[in-house]
Amino acid sequence: LRAGGTRLVVAESFARIFYRNAINVGLPAVQLESTSAIKTGNHLLVSFVEGRLVDETSGRDYTFDRLSSFVMDILRAGGLVDYYRSVIDDAGASHRRD
Repeated sequence: LRAGGTRLVVAESFARIFYRNAINVGLPAVQLESTSAIKTGNHLLVSFVEGRLVDETSGRDYTFDRLSSFVMDILRAGGLVDYYRSVIDDAGASHRRD
């Protein structure tokens, strides 16, 4: 999905393995109570900090459970592999300074 250009997955529910795999490859996944009013091509504005999604096309506003700081760190890094690379690089840099 991510390689195909998908930048966000919005659904009413996720299988646990899909959700974790999406996060692990750096693809944000947001769960909403109802997605029936969100149509393909709508412009969505997402605030992970606030746990808020605004469908700017329809004017509807949604809330969702905020993502944990660990999940946000993984997403910011671009996925789990890049996250751990940065952790290892940071640890190595810290160790070299000691």
